[in-house]
Amino acid sequence: VNGRLIVQSKGAMSFSAESGPIGPEIQSLLEMAMELKAEDLEQTGLRRLSATMNLEFEQKKSGGLDFMNIQTVVSGEDGAGTALISFAQDATMQVTAGEESASFLSDFTLSLPKPSVLSPELALFESIESNGALEMSTNGAKALLSKLNFETLINGEPVVTLQLLQAFQLGVSDALQGDLLAVSVRELPMPWINHFLPDYELSGAPLSLALNLSADSDGGFLLASPDTWQFGPMHLSDAEGALLQDLSLSLSPRILFQANDLCTFDLGQLILSQPGKRLLQSELSGSMDTRVDSLEGLSLDAAIELWLPALFQQPALARSGRIDSGKVDLTLAVDGPQQAPIQLDVLLSDLRRPNSQVALPNYQI
Repeated sequence: VNGRLIVQSKGAMSFSAESGPIGPEIQSLLEMAMELKAEDLEQTGLRRLSATMNLEFEQKKSGGLDFMNIQTVVSGEDGAGTALISFAQDATMQVTAGEESASFLSDFTLSLPKPSVLSPELALFESIESNGALEMSTNGAKALLSKLNFETLINGEPVVTLQLLQAFQLGVSDALQGDLLAVSVRELPMPWINHFLPDYELSGAPLSLALNLSADSDGGFLLASPDTWQFGPMHLSDAEGALLQDLSLSLSPRILFQANDLCTFDLGQLILSQPGKRLLQSELSGSMDTRVDSLEGLSLDAAIELWLPALFQQPALARSGRIDSGKVDLTLAVDGPQQAPIQLDVLLSDLRRPNSQVALPNYQI
């Protein structure tokens, strides 16, 4: 089967499909192709987009499939024939009926040699590439995940990576122990986040972080950062001007999902600072019973210190005035099952009169 479809008066789409014999115990091949040519596809600079898919399979005499392979290729070019997008995917499933087992393998590659042509938001990057692989097998009702990798490269350098560190059986946590999965982000340009902040502009040092998923002997899963996250210096502005300047943030998140449906979390020591000064320092930890939807399942302890002079030097607060001294200490305790589940203490100290060394009383709430 083949055909051609005229799209308005500015382009055309051609398509074709061809199949060999299909029947039990016969290895069959189905080939499909599509090509779209237009002056400008959705104003992206694409002039030609083509896709092919080959489906190869073999049926069992009693019904069902012994083998199936799907190969997909997508490519796009501009008017000069320069590649703008390239995608390839290969997936294979093999079934062994007598042993009630099956295996599945899949991998893909994606290349955007000129990402800015496809989207103005990607003008920061000369090229973007991604690749990934997945491998699973089943034996009866058991499923084993043995490979899971993903990587994104920007300008040829790895930026986002995900890697399975050990094979494990899905749905079975008792036999698991040790590191399972590692995720890392390296040198991600801060302006890329602006796509998710339509009314603000974020700039500063590139973003890097790492996160590991591991299993403990009690059947729980731990999501934690192997090292302290360090972000900054960062700057945030809106249409009226600067809001935050030269801010740095550090924290060490840790979340434990226990087998009894209890989730405990700890952010470690969270510090917000600017060169030579701390604005905020806090410690926050607690737990949540995921079987309870209300506040009764929550337990939380937080201690927060705020240094007012440094805070009011930030542009967002400097517009409202100036504070030369003072510190705020907040202590928050949440214990859901209690009759008064929330306790909050606030202490204002080290206050002085403007342009004076005369100390003011402390205030406690």
